[in-house]
Amino acid sequence: MQETGFVWLQGFNDLVSSDTYPPKPGEKVRDYSKYGMWLADLIRDVRKDLGVPKMPVVIGVLGVDGWSVIGWMPTYIKEHYRLAQGEAGMATTVCLNVADLQRSLDFYTSLGFDIVSGDAGHGWLVLRNGPARIGIFQGMFDGTLLTFNPGWDPNAQPLAEFTDVREIQAELQQAGVELTATADPDTTGPAYITLTDPDGYNILIDQHR
Repeated sequence: MQETGFVWLQGFNDLVSSDTYPPKPGEKVRDYSKYGMWLADLIRDVRKDLGVPKMPVVIGVLGVDGWSVIGWMPTYIKEHYRLAQGEAGMATTVCLNVADLQRSLDFYTSLGFDIVSGDAGHGWLVLRNGPARIGIFQGMFDGTLLTFNPGWDPNAQPLAEFTDVREIQAELQQAGVELTATADPDTTGPAYITLTDPDGYNILIDQHR
């Protein structure tokens, strides 16, 4: 028998488990940020145990009350949980070009964001509030940048297994996607590629290890 895919469908019990996912101090919504980490660990373990390192995985998110605001459960709670369920892939960050790093840090920490990685001395920080991630960068690029980080989980922790950026590059080139910067296919380790979406937004696929 050959395994061709893995479907994960779970919802309600973890949503209501206050012991497993207590809220952060001073907040009402439970902190589901660990859900994505644990689900990513499970997916890696299943792929490893079955010997199918690139087995496709479909994650079915919580469907209670659908997308409607009608129902006994507040919509904002369901949204936090659904975002955490979909966070088991590589780290994804919306990166903002800011005029004053400290001013932006003060603003976003007032909204509940915490620093998860970065170097303020070099003008950049990555912040997180539950499943939401933003990067603030001073004087490093123009406009807004969407960043994907192969090799990191959503908490910027190393993944045991991941698709190398050079493999991603080869697949994109084979599909006819135009890249604005490429990695040397004969190298290993840290590298990046860039591309632009149809509306002009820049995308960075940046591997740090």
